Amino acid sequence: MAQTLSPSAPRLRFWSPWLAVFITAWLIAYFALMPDAMALLRSNYPFILVGFAGALIGNLTALGGGIVFIPILIFAYGIPAVAALKTSIISQSCGMTSGALAWHQSGAIDWQIVRWAIPGLIAGCTLSSLIIHPSALLVKGLYGPASIAMGLALFVSLRREQAQKATYTRLMHVGVIVASFFGGMLTGWVAIGEGEVVAVLLMLAFGFTSKKAVAIGVALLSVASVYLAALHIFILGNVPWEIAAFTSLGTVFGARLAPIVASRIDQRLLKKIFAGVAIADGILFVWQYLLRPL
Repeated sequence: MAQTLSPSAPRLRFWSPWLAVFITAWLIAYFALMPDAMALLRSNYPFILVGFAGALIGNLTALGGGIVFIPILIFAYGIPAVAALKTSIISQSCGMTSGALAWHQSGAIDWQIVRWAIPGLIAGCTLSSLIIHPSALLVKGLYGPASIAMGLALFVSLRREQAQKATYTRLMHVGVIVASFFGGMLTGWVAIGEGEVVAVLLMLAFGFTSKKAVAIGVALLSVASVYLAALHIFILGNVPWEIAAFTSLGTVFGARLAPIVASRIDQRLLKKIFAGVAIADGILFVWQYLLRPL
């Protein structure tokens, strides 16, 4: 059975009431819970910009903010790999959710596909977080190849940029579950994978347009990030809140802006740039891992 996906979308707005609620809640929680909040704000405010950039790129491509967070936190700030992973996951839980709401406002998310993917997503995230725990060796060893693979997947997805129809079949249902499982595992280990793995499958195998596939990928990465954030906060612990608080704040702004940017610029050029960045990112990690894996 074939079903046409409408490319039309309502007018997008950057500001929303829930964004005001989030900022208010953040300010209250930050000043109530952080010791010496003003001093920490003066020293760590640049992380707001890191969060903004990560969410903007993550929501434009479904790669996830980890493509920005992890290399910057490790290489620019010398933060341990697992702490960088935890920061990325916590930040994505805010940024990708903000982005998913914005993509939903645009009418691009097919929630039927999202529902199909959730069982595999939860299973993959649980396996990679609670059974095969993320470690410095695992994060650094996998991030490089994963980033390279995601960049190559973006280049490959450009071949199907003009697709206009999606065919809903049992094979699609099964494929989405399997892809979301492997994407969930990858996201639990390196904070990227869930959104792009499923998005590329939908574009290459089932005829989805890039806009629809990316919107679905953003929604799935939102679900994965929120679930993983809960695991890290309530079970695994040791979240570096002095950094994650600022990156999380930045993500909500970058995420809200992403669908607006996506509607106004050439998507093929944008995806080529981000694919190149992802591949370069991955090569840097592979090189660094080979020199000093821990």
